[in-house]
Amino acid sequence: MLTCSTSSPYFVLLFVWLCLVVVVNANTEVFNFRAEPGPDVALPFTSRWLSLDPIAPERSIQVHAAPIKADIQHVCDYQEFDRCPHDVWISLDLDHAEWTPFSAFTLRISWPASSPADFLIDLFTPTTLLSFARNNSFSGNLEHESQSSIASETRRRYARIRVTDAAVLTPTAQGRKFGPVSFVLLVEPLYLGVIPRSVVPTLLSICATATVCFVFVAPYIYRYLLQIASVAKDETLLRIRKDD
Repeated sequence: MLTCSTSSPYFVLLFVWLCLVVVVNANTEVFNFRAEPGPDVALPFTSRWLSLDPIAPERSIQVHAAPIKADIQHVCDYQEFDRCPHDVWISLDLDHAEWTPFSAFTLRISWPASSPADFLIDLFTPTTLLSFARNNSFSGNLEHESQSSIASETRRRYARIRVTDAAVLTPTAQGRKFGPVSFVLLVEPLYLGVIPRSVVPTLLSICATATVCFVFVAPYIYRYLLQIASVAKDETLLRIRKDD
């Protein structure tokens, strides 16, 4: 029978496992992208949007999800630009000096598992956003806002996030009205183009734990296994002698 005293290797392994366990109680949507400089355009209407930058890289947002079974690719297709209740527009200030050394970034949406929803992220440069806004401004309310080219280049991006309800329909849920979906949006740079900044402390912790295990725990387990092998070898030899 296995024992788990503090002198047992099983206790050591259990302790290491507990150190590495990460509790997950939320859903996550991740969108990685590169931010290369491109032509800048003055877009006054974006000033009313939420903005993310190194000072405030995270925002809590609420959006009314589109009905269940709605095709998320076509949500808000026939509604006035920037007037749809099922999407939200965010400005990403990637020109900030703190983010200048980075060329790759990640957008991460986190929301509670108790609010089933699907998310779709679309990214726009200033020029592609201007084209999209003009094509989807049915009332012409953007005509009075001047959009002009700027000589300088920018890495600024604009994110459009659309949300649909992903709840499972049950007889008791028929006709039920769902409230807005709350989620947290975070933008952060990627080290080496793949590692989010927020993950670095976790990786360092794992490396430190692995180093401790290799230096202190592994030799202990190795000696313990050698003892078991030695006992098994002696029992085998004794059994052979008895058979002879």
